[in-house]
Amino acid sequence: MYRWTIRFEPRIISARYKLGATLLNRGRPDLALPYMEQAYALNPDDPVNINGLAVALFQLGQHDRAIALMEHLVAKDPSDRAGKELLEKMRKLSRGPR
Repeated sequence: MYRWTIRFEPRIISARYKLGATLLNRGRPDLALPYMEQAYALNPDDPVNINGLAVALFQLGQHDRAIALMEHLVAKDPSDRAGKELLEKMRKLSRGPR
C-alpha cells in the first residue's frame, strides 16, 4: 500500500516514513534507509523523520551520524523526552560493553 502511495502520490511524505518504519520493524534497515532519507529530505524539521532516519542509520552501524541527528533534534526541542531517551540509549550502545 505504501509503495503504491509513493508511486502515485509522491508528495505524501508520511508514506515514505511508514514504509521505512515497516521495514525497520521487519529487521531490514538496509531497505528502510532510502525511504527514511527521502522522508527526511522532504521534511527535515519533522521530529518523526529525524528519529526514523537516526534509527535506520544506527541499526546499520552509522552510530556517529545517528547520534548527530538525535543531538540536533534534542537541541531544537529540549523538552522532547523521548528524543533525549533515544539519544542516551544510542550513546550507551555505541560505546559497547565495558
